[in-house]
Amino acid sequence: MDGPIHSPEQLLMDASFLEWVSGRASLEVQNRWNAWLNASPIHREMYQEALELLQAGRFGDSRCPDVEQEWRRLQARLDRVEESRDARAGRRGRSRSSLRLRNRHPWPVYGLAVFMVLAALALVRVYLLDRQPSMEWTVVETRLGEKKKIHLPDGTVIHLNARSTLHYPKQWTQDTPRWVRLRGEAFFQVRADSRGYQRQFRVQTADGIITVHGTRFDVWAYPEGTRVVLEEGRVEVRTTRSPGVRAFLRPGEKVFFQGNSRRLVVERTNLQTYLTWWKPELKFDHTPFAEIVDRLERTYGVKIVVEDDRLLSRTLSGSIENTGLPTIIQALSRVLQAPVDYRDTHIVFRKGPNRF
Repeated sequence: MDGPIHSPEQLLMDASFLEWVSGRASLEVQNRWNAWLNASPIHREMYQEALELLQAGRFGDSRCPDVEQEWRRLQARLDRVEESRDARAGRRGRSRSSLRLRNRHPWPVYGLAVFMVLAALALVRVYLLDRQPSMEWTVVETRLGEKKKIHLPDGTVIHLNARSTLHYPKQWTQDTPRWVRLRGEAFFQVRADSRGYQRQFRVQTADGIITVHGTRFDVWAYPEGTRVVLEEGRVEVRTTRSPGVRAFLRPGEKVFFQGNSRRLVVERTNLQTYLTWWKPELKFDHTPFAEIVDRLERTYGVKIVVEDDRLLSRTLSGSIENTGLPTIIQALSRVLQAPVDYRDTHIVFRKGPNRF
């Protein structure tokens, strides 16, 4: 990183930036780019745009030349040329001339050649950047209490929860990145066989990127952070602001993180709590009532008041018919033995018989 950065394209032409986002940078480089990212909202916006270009345009696969590597190769080639000339001169009995040639090493000429090569490499990078096709997106949104089922051309099925937004490519070819952007919650059933499309499937949230290879998993992405729960297969998770921070999940595991997380903590979890919201029945297995309240508030946009705080720590096991908010509330009221009142936009669980 030399001098100020003014555009996402400038980021993509910086070798240290590409190393950083690919997780191959040294600790010093990581710290430098992390400091740059956190210094300004404008930096974070440029980073996000560069990341989108990198994903959508497959910059990682465009085989952009490595300038430093090409420099070393050119130097080695020039040295071999000079050694060859010296050897030929020696065979002709011109060792003095050979020595004179070595002392008169024409580096100004070679330097000009190197400059031309580096300039050409830079132009190649810009050319590759300009050649990346613009991505058009299909946007799917859900309202309060609404769920949608989405079928992608590659065979992936996505269940989008209420109050959520999903972006995915409008046109699909064998070069189309299997890449979606999510705000809210969705359950993904990704085919292992990509049907001629790109092998990797990625989900991007405000906090990071989830990379999968044929799997079933849930992504919850809200302002508080992103949670990933894996039912089947294998996924890789990495954060937005520190791409070197990553974790791999196995079935039955979850991880919660934010864009600036320095460490990802993977935990074993009970899948029923997180993976049945889109099914005909909600299933709970020692699920705290507080978690159920939070999910209902987010899904239906209501405010739920629990007068007895002790109810929030109660855990519930079993299933409830998932046909709408009134059905769920009445079932919870019966199980908890807590009468329910509807007050304007509030649902109130009143204190019931003292059974604690």
